Amino acid sequence: MNWLQWIAENWFVIVIVSLFLLGIVIAITNTQQAKKWLYYAVTMAEKDLGSGTGQIKLRQVYDMFIQRYPMFSKFVPFETFSRWVDEALVFLRNQLESNTKVKELIEN
Repeated sequence: MNWLQWIAENWFVIVIVSLFLLGIVIAITNTQQAKKWLYYAVTMAEKDLGSGTGQIKLRQVYDMFIQRYPMFSKFVPFETFSRWVDEALVFLRNQLESNTKVKELIEN
């Protein structure tokens, strides 16, 4: 059996595996983009709502996430999203301590 015959007999498997791999690549790319975007979203929520409003900020950021990534958000459990927000908040805290421009943005 040569390789052309093998491809002809297994084309469906090749297509399914290719689509699966493409889906993984898209999911990884969307995850990385969403996590970077969350830095912006938590900064804006902090600016809009201030400190001491954790659950309201989380809800605002989640609503922004659903609007920004409508299809991708259907595949991300809220617990995972909440963990991503916590990571973005750590980043924001570090920025507030080390970057005066970010601090001015939040305070004004």
